Amino acid sequence: MTPSIEERRRVSDKLAELVTSTNVNWPQLFDALGTPGRDVTVLYLAGLIDPFAWKVTVADNERLLDRCRELEAENSRLKAALAKGVER
Repeated sequence: MTPSIEERRRVSDKLAELVTSTNVNWPQLFDALGTPGRDVTVLYLAGLIDPFAWKVTVADNERLLDRCRELEAENSRLKAALAKGVER
């Protein structure tokens, strides 16, 4: 599964924190990323830089747009009810 934007941001923050450490080693990287070993860590990082990640961005944006439409419709219903003096 391709990582979400939020997961990418979290990992980016964790890696940025490691920059301040001197002599970063594998165990520190495992702890920062929550991975059990080298193979998994390298595969995890490769997944984060997947060139097809734009597909996840598009999917995330579509979900956000759908949610905005839902909220807009709810807001319109509430405004109409308020205008009529009806409580929700």
